[in-house]
Amino acid sequence: MPTSRRRPRNPNTRPRKRGVRSGLEEVNGVFRVKRNVFNNIKNDEDFAAMVRVGRLLNVLAHTMDSISGGAAVDFSEPLTLRNFTRTLFNTAGYIFEGYELIASLYPRYRHEAFFCKLANAYEDPDRPYKRKIMQLMRNAGAFHLDSDNKHTKEALSKLNLNKIDLYSSKDGTYGTAYFHLADTLDINYVIDELKETATEDEGEIYQRMGKLSVELLGEFLRGADEFIEGIALRLGLVNR
Repeated sequence: MPTSRRRPRNPNTRPRKRGVRSGLEEVNGVFRVKRNVFNNIKNDEDFAAMVRVGRLLNVLAHTMDSISGGAAVDFSEPLTLRNFTRTLFNTAGYIFEGYELIASLYPRYRHEAFFCKLANAYEDPDRPYKRKIMQLMRNAGAFHLDSDNKHTKEALSKLNLNKIDLYSSKDGTYGTAYFHLADTLDINYVIDELKETATEDEGEIYQRMGKLSVELLGEFLRGADEFIEGIALRLGLVNR
């Protein structure tokens, strides 16, 4: 059988999956499950696990470009600041949910090689601390809007800044609207919760929050990708 000519691989792209696809067919760059194969696996617990991890991959991949490019953006631009801050909080929220998902999969897959990266995240001795930070960010600024007026009231009473930016809209449209104070409160609320001493530098805490989010984002994405490939092999969607 003739082999195709190998092209140099772009180092910034994901490695291609190895093997011959058997349960899949490629249509315009999309790998589609053959109908008869889908009917055979749609009630399989492993296939459901693949879909659940695929959901995690989707939400984290969606935020990857925005959050990983944070060091190069101009935070003096309100719209840029809004988008990065929202992405940071949302990423933390999804990572926290990722921890919960991994915990639910751990009993079934902990001995599987393709679960190794996700298992390492679960077994990390620092997981309780990392999870705590992600949960704080999730609850303060990602998925909760403080319907009981608990952390907003507390954060307002503690806020002590020389400059309080309230609202901006670059061109008067809703698309560029930014209520600065809401994010300022959320960030400072999390920082206050993480402070171990009164003199601890708040800027360093914020940088730690961002750095940890980026690190966990990469770990979870690599783990999710490896898990999906492993399940695909197990179900016969691909062959080695």
